[in-house]
Amino acid sequence: MSSNGLHIAIKDAMKQMGEAIIASPTFVNILSDLLAFSDFPACKVILKDLQDSGELGKVYLAYKGKGKSCMSEIDKVRLAVQKNSKYKKALVSYVFDCFLYAFGIINNVNKPESNAYDAYAKQGSILDTLDEQLNDLKNEYLSTLEKNIILPKDMLHEPAGYFSAEVMNELFLIESKYKVIAETLGNNESDWCERQFTKKVEKHRQEKENACKNEIERLKRKYSSVLFTAKPNCDTQKSKPTDLDSKSIDELKKIEDEIKKMFGETKKPYDGWCTAAKAKRLAEFVEEYKNHSIVILHNLKQDYVDRLENDALDKRSGGILSKSAVYKDEVLEELKPLEIRIKELYSEIERKYDNFCEKKRDEIFSKYQVSPQKRRKQVLQRIILPLIILSLPFCWGVQYIMFKDDIAKFNQQMEKAESLVGQDYSSALLAYDEAADGYNHGFLGKKGDADKAIEELVKAICYEANDLVDQNKLVAAKAKLNEIPSSVLTDREDAKRMVSTANEKIAKTITDIREKLISNISKNGGKLDVEGKKLLDEALLVSPDDYWLKLIKSKEK
Repeated sequence: MSSNGLHIAIKDAMKQMGEAIIASPTFVNILSDLLAFSDFPACKVILKDLQDSGELGKVYLAYKGKGKSCMSEIDKVRLAVQKNSKYKKALVSYVFDCFLYAFGIINNVNKPESNAYDAYAKQGSILDTLDEQLNDLKNEYLSTLEKNIILPKDMLHEPAGYFSAEVMNELFLIESKYKVIAETLGNNESDWCERQFTKKVEKHRQEKENACKNEIERLKRKYSSVLFTAKPNCDTQKSKPTDLDSKSIDELKKIEDEIKKMFGETKKPYDGWCTAAKAKRLAEFVEEYKNHSIVILHNLKQDYVDRLENDALDKRSGGILSKSAVYKDEVLEELKPLEIRIKELYSEIERKYDNFCEKKRDEIFSKYQVSPQKRRKQVLQRIILPLIILSLPFCWGVQYIMFKDDIAKFNQQMEKAESLVGQDYSSALLAYDEAADGYNHGFLGKKGDADKAIEELVKAICYEANDLVDQNKLVAAKAKLNEIPSSVLTDREDAKRMVSTANEKIAKTITDIREKLISNISKNGGKLDVEGKKLLDEALLVSPDDYWLKLIKSKEK
């Protein structure tokens, strides 16, 4: 059987046999059976004498009468024993501290540094006992540190372990005596007391700091929880948020003040964590507002373009000669508030305005302009030549001879166009268009042939494009439609309608792809699979400005 020390043995004996065992005549023998004196055999002699002299009974009565408030009474007994006996003071202090530990009054017992086998102090001159006196002072200093430190009841808000002014004076007195004897003996540890004091205080300071750190982490988690449920101080779909809601701000302020207090308790500067966390959360709300504003901007742009072309533009169709389109001033005036809102949205999403409205007005206007060259050609084809022909009293044969060169040129141009059909759709269409523009003798039936050829070829191209869309080959389909020159579609409503229908099918397919991508993301844990990524890249090539496709792409990075 082994023992962890006299203090443990006394505590175990009281626990097993009751507190009254201390006053029992067999108490010392019981402690011997528990090997309580293995480390310090001399303590058995001292304890036996305390029992025989009745001092041990006084210790028991003090504890029984005052409980954990009995330390001062027990110290009086200790001082009397040290003064009136010849035992080593360090061993006497150790024995009494063991009882204080067993009573739950102190948490640690400092073992004596003096000889553990000899219970008695040396007899002789003061100089002969300096070593023993030095050891006694060490034990007295350690015992005073251990028993008199004042620990906080509230570790977070009260000072860490400290000493009263009275105890500090007592420690200073012991330290002064220690230094005198140490210097007399030539001992190089004259700062021993100071180091023990620092070690003791630092231990409790570190405990307090650790407790404050844990509290700071708890408060940060609480702060994060409030941030998570916080709302912006406005509707992010209507205006840009500048702060969080007032209720959350008040709650966050209280938590931040508590965190700052904890930093103050640790004597360390506040790290600004709360400010950074709040700014990050607010930035998320601002980003949400921007994303919503981007969608609104996209829709307003489309509405602006549609109204420009369908409402504001007077295309001035009809008559023998084509006329340049003009904008209706009253409709442009009605569109000004829409222009202002578009510009405001650019500012709100922190983008530089790119003159979208002005560019679109010019772009749409230019599509419906009749150039001087085309106007001269129309005058020649649609007015002068028909008048000349009608004014001549010749038969069809004369007319044929008159336009023989034009007919030959037309036929040559048509043959060229037909030869290009299998090689280059764009060149073939331009060739057909050139044939139609270069020959306008409608009564001979030639121009209608060119227009019909153009319509048939456009129809074939749109058919191929639709087939590619069905195969999800959107890039190829778009490229196929781009082979049709815009100039060929001018004044050819049927062909223009076929191209528009094909483009609408691509647009609808893009919409279907967005839904497929969202479903793909949901099924694959928030990310696209390989096929989904291919589909996304294909769609982006066709519609690079699509807001939702760009958003999905950004989340994949």
